[in-house]
Amino acid sequence: MRRLATLSVLMLAASAAVSAADTHPFSVHDMIAMDRISDPQISPDANRIAFVVSALDLAANKRRTDLYLVNADGSGLRRMTSHEASDTSPRWSPDGRTIYFLSTRSGSSQVWKLAADGGEATAVTKLPLDVGAFLLSPDGSRLAVAMDVFPACAGLECTTKRIEANAARKSSGLIFDSLFMLFDQQGNEDEYGAEPNRACRPAPDARRLLDMGPELGLKTYCSQGFRGSHPRRNQVSRAGRSRQADSR
Repeated sequence: MRRLATLSVLMLAASAAVSAADTHPFSVHDMIAMDRISDPQISPDANRIAFVVSALDLAANKRRTDLYLVNADGSGLRRMTSHEASDTSPRWSPDGRTIYFLSTRSGSSQVWKLAADGGEATAVTKLPLDVGAFLLSPDGSRLAVAMDVFPACAGLECTTKRIEANAARKSSGLIFDSLFMLFDQQGNEDEYGAEPNRACRPAPDARRLLDMGPELGLKTYCSQGFRGSHPRRNQVSRAGRSRQADSR
């Protein structure tokens, strides 16, 4: 119910911000040109809502995203950012005085912050890689960030060097000498696989597939010598989805 009320307030605020125009049949151009509201975040005191508005910049042939703030009753709509860079993912500080967000205004995606009452944004992180997501600790003293890295690298410097080396290559082609497949505990390919009910299952050593055809009365062909694993479902989740109350 609270989520529905939040979206209703945002829709009213957006309607108030759009001027009346001549009516005409709705077209694909209208759909593309529509401003889009996303990621509503309610302040700790539940009095204000920060959200993202994506608007079409026809001259630049792209969409731009900025942060907006509105009172919970739909009044006081205010634009918080107007930078040409992408500003997304608003998150409130525990005391409700500061809004943290992701921005590309420094040339890469980093965490920035600005006062909820207005002012200039300041950078919080200056990491060598793009920050894809972040999460504030319950007391607001620490920040967890998610970045895409190479699993074999022990630190950010290694990933940075590999990215730079790949960018310096004259060719962009990649060679794959094997494929990695995920299976659930029942031996079915995970939802990312192409055949969810395939009658094969991974061997205990996870290096080959066992043929379940005879057990099921089917004639099934299974791959040999594959690389894969069979994790539990729902074991993989996006960074920043949950946190412990004690911030540990």
